[in-house]
Amino acid sequence: MYKMIQVYTPVKNIVKDLKKDLELKNESEVIAYLYQFYQSRRKSLTLDEHREIKDEIEKIINQSSL
Repeated sequence: MYKMIQVYTPVKNIVKDLKKDLELKNESEVIAYLYQFYQSRRKSLTLDEHREIKDEIEKIINQSSL
């Protein structure tokens, strides 16, 4: 199934970089990879790490509004 979703440009660029760096075929594989990575780490993720990640996400998203 193929569905278009809107993605901020900075995030799209990160996905493209990860696709290349991880030698994956497409954006869907990048998202699946990140999900599996999260699943493998979620029980060991601290609250502070979670907050830091959310802060970094906000910074990335805010780049698109500059």
